[in-house]
Amino acid sequence: MPEKEDGLKVLIVRESLWQSIVADAITFSTLLISLFVNTHFLGNSTLVNFLIVGVLLMSSYRKAAGRVKSMSEQEALEYLKERVKQ
Repeated sequence: MPEKEDGLKVLIVRESLWQSIVADAITFSTLLISLFVNTHFLGNSTLVNFLIVGVLLMSSYRKAAGRVKSMSEQEALEYLKERVKQ
């Protein structure tokens, strides 16, 4: 991944709407399966539940905080051109 001095990391992901929906479905089903396995096979450990939910919250926070930006390829090129000029 290219990285600038200020810590900017750029990752271009090309995915269609359906690929995005499938990826989200897999992510949330993995979360639900983890909680199910913890509840039924691992004795319903509260610590494991907190860890699973904590990972979900941390990843959601990164996206909400603006560290992960979703944009088209053209928008990304314009954004990067502006960043390089600064």
